[in-house]
Amino acid sequence: MLRKSHDSTYGMELIHFRKKETVTHDELLKGVLKLETELEKLEGVVFHCLVRNYSEVYAHLLFVREEKDLEAVHQLLNKSEEESSLFHLTDELSVQRQFHKIHKTDFKVPDFFSCMECGTFSLKPHKEWNQLVEISDHLEKEYLCRFENTQAHFLGTLAEGRGSEITFGTTLGQTKNICMGYFDTYWGRELLGMMDEKDLQLDFWYLIA
Repeated sequence: MLRKSHDSTYGMELIHFRKKETVTHDELLKGVLKLETELEKLEGVVFHCLVRNYSEVYAHLLFVREEKDLEAVHQLLNKSEEESSLFHLTDELSVQRQFHKIHKTDFKVPDFFSCMECGTFSLKPHKEWNQLVEISDHLEKEYLCRFENTQAHFLGTLAEGRGSEITFGTTLGQTKNICMGYFDTYWGRELLGMMDEKDLQLDFWYLIA
């Protein structure tokens, strides 16, 4: 894990990937720690960590001050000079990048979290983004913030008009339980009612390095 500053962040990038079958988990962890020594030198990087989900997909979780700061990060990830670099440890065909523009004033990465809930979706026809933001604000104030487990929450926008809802939690179990509680609370149902269920994808990521 690398935290360069407590600056406000413009966006979060989630870079999904699988390791090569011949690569051990320890080799991957060493590669990530090596990467962070290089990330520390880049301007605009606020935070980086490695997370994993139940499908054994890994992801770089990266926060930057501005979207343009990602270009240098992508160049670094694609460096292949050394056999121990992530370029050689990663299954190249599995890499997927997902940039979330944060729609929250002065959002800062929480000081501590061990997991992240990430829901991506499209709005139902005739639903408006401003209405979604209002509902999300109510959900955060009247439901999520009741739990000590909740460390941070924001809405994001992705490419092609899709949206995201992100929550950082202290433990994976509590974070999943709170998320499932959306069905039992008014503002949770209102939020879910804005989303096209055919395009709703939900995943939980836990901290590795």
